[in-house]
Parts: sequence; structure tokens; C-alpha cells
Amino acid sequence: MSSRVVCACALAVFGFAAPPVMAQTADTAVTTHGEPAFVEADALIDPEPPVIQYHLDGPRIGLTFMPNGAPRTQFGWHMENQVAPGTRGPWFLVERIFLIGGVEKSEFVPSGTLIFGVRTPSSSEVGVGPSLTIGPGGITTAIVVAGGQTLHYGGVRVPINVALAISQRDHVNSVLVTLITGWAIRQHEYEPASRPYRYGMAK
Repeated sequence: MSSRVVCACALAVFGFAAPPVMAQTADTAVTTHGEPAFVEADALIDPEPPVIQYHLDGPRIGLTFMPNGAPRTQFGWHMENQVAPGTRGPWFLVERIFLIGGVEKSEFVPSGTLIFGVRTPSSSEVGVGPSLTIGPGGITTAIVVAGGQTLHYGGVRVPINVALAISQRDHVNSVLVTLITGWAIRQHEYEPASRPYRYGMAK
């Protein structure tokens, strides 16, 4: 076999073998430790936009009007988590409110409420959730429907809310109305980086 034939065969074999090797290097790069590196492929970019989330904490003070019309003071603390698909909202809320009522009457009536709600770009809000109160007559559970408006003063939020606590005990329906306000400060903010999220292993 002549040298020209041998060279031609060698070039043909190398030509067919090289593309798979190069493709493997581009798609599944290997680090010096033998581990697969981060895959930079457009097909792996997460198409969903980033989600902005932060939480607000602050004190609460208000009045609850009993079925007979008598008021009961409320003092407590409010914790809120918000998530939004963008900086303009709407914001989806999870609120936890813990109150102590009746201290002006030498009473200690603790209550806890969990609210799932929505806040619009105009800062109006509405939500619903369960509530539990430990009072002189024992434990009472209720469904709370709340709504209101949040005022902005720089980084401070001042909510003004009305809540209806609907419950039933001994086959008797009861509705308590609570007016509550306070303030809250943004505690932490999480905004994903501007680069797209990618699936795979980091370098």
C-alpha cells in the first residue's frame, strides 16, 4: 500500500472521529478533578421571570367590639411575608398576627390569626384565614375576613385594617369586629440576580 493511500485513510479516520470528541468537550466539559462542569446551553435557561420576596414585621394595636358592643383593647405583633412577580405587584401575602386582649379589664386573652391575602399596586388589601382565641370561656376558633389600606412613609408601612371574626358556639353565630393599625418595616429583601437561572452543576 502506497504512502498516499495510508495518509488518506488516516485523514478520513481522524475527520470522522474528531467531531464527536469536540461535541463532547463543548456539551459536557470536565474539570481537572474529573467532575462535570457547568453546562452553558441556551436550552437550559429558566424561562420564568424572577420572583421578588421580602417580609415586614411590626407592632399592632386595636379594638375588638364584642357581640354586646363592649370594646376590648388589642396589643400584639404582626409578621408578614410577601412575594410578587415584579416590583409593581400584586403582592401575595401570608400574615401572622398575635394579640393580647383585655388588659384594661385585667384580662389576658391571647389570640393568633393566620391570613392569606393579596395586596394590589394601590396598597389596598384583602385576605382570609383561621383564628384561635383562648378566652375566659375556653378556646374559640373563627374564620377571619380582613381588608384595608396600607399607607407608605418612606420605608415604613402603616396599615389600617378591619377584620370580621365569624364563629359559632353552642349553635349560636357570632361576629366580632376588630379595628387594628400599627406599623411595619421591611426587614429583608431577596431579589434574584439579573443573570438567568440555569440548571446544572456550578463550576
